[in-house]
Amino acid sequence: MTKNQEVLNYVDHLSYISENPPSDKYFLIGESNYLKNLIKAKVKKKFSESGDFETHTLFGDEFNIGQFSELLDQSSFFFLKKLINLKRASLISKADLKKISETKLFFRNLSDIQLIFEDDVIPEALDREFYRVFSSFTILSDCSISKSQLISWINKRFKAYSMKVPKDIPKNIVEITGADVDYSMQIVEKLYLLSPNDDKEWRDALNYFPKEHKSVIFALSDAMLSKNKGEAIKILSNLIEEGESFESILYYLINHYSFLCEVKLVSIKHSTKKEVFDILKDKNPFRVEKAYSQVKKVSFNRLSSTLSSLIKIEKDFKSGHLSDISNVIPLLIGGSK
Repeated sequence: MTKNQEVLNYVDHLSYISENPPSDKYFLIGESNYLKNLIKAKVKKKFSESGDFETHTLFGDEFNIGQFSELLDQSSFFFLKKLINLKRASLISKADLKKISETKLFFRNLSDIQLIFEDDVIPEALDREFYRVFSSFTILSDCSISKSQLISWINKRFKAYSMKVPKDIPKNIVEITGADVDYSMQIVEKLYLLSPNDDKEWRDALNYFPKEHKSVIFALSDAMLSKNKGEAIKILSNLIEEGESFESILYYLINHYSFLCEVKLVSIKHSTKKEVFDILKDKNPFRVEKAYSQVKKVSFNRLSSTLSSLIKIEKDFKSGHLSDISNVIPLLIGGSK
């Protein structure tokens, strides 16, 4: 980021827009899809208060500045307002970024238009020029959340489902997930579907989810990074036998490799371990320690290449180009370079 840009936290901003008008231009960065979706839901709700709107979903790797400019200028026949959600924003070409900057496209008066750009990349993966072009946007990139806040959110979600939950369950969920908001909410959704009745059923249901999940993912990435294909496939098979889906494992690996890339970038810029830990002081110390150990002898290019492959699988799966990932995940894990 540029020196003058503030790192904004998702949770803090959610509190802010509950009492204040949201921005008309957002750039949502980071690995938490749950937090991004909360921001988008709040913005859409506020945007709809002054009338219906049409929605356009675009993608950065298909971005065309001429077509985008026309979309901003053209009036809709049916709606007075429009919301433009552009995903994979980091894939906008350098040539188009330059044109955006030269034409000051994002500094125009966008009355009755809401822009939401987003990407799963870590903030450090974007260079300063990218942030400069988007300097008129409200940029959210800090996905951190306190354990107490997450426990409160979990309790509210269970309450919304009208579920009576044993007092220690929300805390146990946070311990299992390492305060990962996306994984925590996935567990809540699955528990809702399982609908436990008494304390024993709740605890039995919670035991369904892998304990020390972060450690399992570290063990899997250890095997992948050390090119121990047999061990990697064995860990993958164990996860599947424990009830994990290929989709959830894909998500965990994307989350983990994003974090490894983040730690690697920080370690490249800062020579001592203490400096790295100071920069990442808001992260889980155990996770930082393990990640720092993992990335020491691995190049950033190798980490980012694996991350790109994982993200491509996710995008192909979500877009419908790939209907079954039960074959491609083992191939990627077993063939790690």
